[in-house]
Amino acid sequence: MFYSSLPYTEGYPNVLVEASASGTPIVGFEAGDSKLILDAYDLGYSVRYQAEFINRLDKLTNELPSKDQKIRAAQKQIKQLDFSITVNEYKEFIRL
Repeated sequence: MFYSSLPYTEGYPNVLVEASASGTPIVGFEAGDSKLILDAYDLGYSVRYQAEFINRLDKLTNELPSKDQKIRAAQKQIKQLDFSITVNEYKEFIRL
């Protein structure tokens, strides 16, 4: 199963975070924080145009990642997107 974010999505697309934490390959448009999330994800691809989206999706369906690749990518993403990191960044920002 592949997930994509549309160009008019929420600022922080939780669906991309959840999909990446499960090791799902993702093609998404650069909207909100999608690019930030997908560029850090080994199985994530951010695109700007519909033609890029279709091309990348076609490549992914023809070259599916292995189960081991999915597991490694998910584990890495879970560490990178740990909510405690975000909380600490907010604390540092407001100097608590």
